[in-house]
Amino acid sequence: MSEQQRTAIVTGAAGGIGRELVLGLLGKGFKVAAVDRAAQGLAELAQAAQQRQQGANLMTIEADLARNGSIVTVHNNAPMALSRALVHDMMRQKWGRIVNVTTSLGTMIREGAPTYGPSKAALEAFSAIMAKDLAGTGVTVNVLVPGGVTNTPMVPLEAGYDRTEMIQPAVMAPPLNWLVSDAAAGVTGRRFLAVHWDPSLPPEEAAAKAGAAVAWTEIAIMPIEPPRRS
Repeated sequence: MSEQQRTAIVTGAAGGIGRELVLGLLGKGFKVAAVDRAAQGLAELAQAAQQRQQGANLMTIEADLARNGSIVTVHNNAPMALSRALVHDMMRQKWGRIVNVTTSLGTMIREGAPTYGPSKAALEAFSAIMAKDLAGTGVTVNVLVPGGVTNTPMVPLEAGYDRTEMIQPAVMAPPLNWLVSDAAAGVTGRRFLAVHWDPSLPPEEAAAKAGAAVAWTEIAIMPIEPPRRS
């Protein structure tokens, strides 16, 4: 199956990081289903795709994944539900890419953020588990994060940052495009900081520079387990 025939689903697609992920995938010939609750943002996304002559490959879907829920529900239940709905078809065709956007460790444990940070930490752990459970199936699971404070509407103007000095959402597209390619077929259970991705390098070298084990398992102290009885 050629990459031109592949379809991607992007949630939170109407603005910020999601918008850049959609436009990046469209630029690589993917058909993209862009999901968001913001009708105006989806309309602007569709217009941007038309201007790039990629509108035929874009389907916008207005939906609220947080309906009857909370931010914790979105960052945990929604990825689980989407993965459950799609992963069996991926396994049957022996090809699939799941890329979850979490956040930096510092944000996960930041004071004053008892819902956003822990919910993203849960998604990080979920990604690590899925990568193990799907090993050898042709379906990879990785995490992609900007790597710091990013110029999206989530950061209010009153925060006082110079917006030009913030990480720009467009940095997310190059690593995503590689992760969903055939070249990354053997890459799973990794987290990538987009801000450290160097587009001037061959993708494999850029990945080595920007990547680490998902959920920081390389620095974790794993639980002590007694020997199993045979």
